[in-house]
Amino acid sequence: MVFGRNVVLPCELATGVAEKSAQTIEKYSLQQRMNIEKAHDIAREHLKKHSTYRKKYYDRKAKFRDLPEK
Repeated sequence: MVFGRNVVLPCELATGVAEKSAQTIEKYSLQQRMNIEKAHDIAREHLKKHSTYRKKYYDRKAKFRDLPEK
């Protein structure tokens, strides 16, 4: 920011980049919260799929052991 205005760089003039819109703190925090929740949901889904795969793999390799009773 120079003299109370945003600086327009030569590359922005050449490419015609749209002006950046200002966000309020509330909008920004809401957007960040939604992004974090989405990432968390994706991670949960991945963990669920992966744990199912690992259980199947473990069960294939596991051997039944009959323990003697006392």
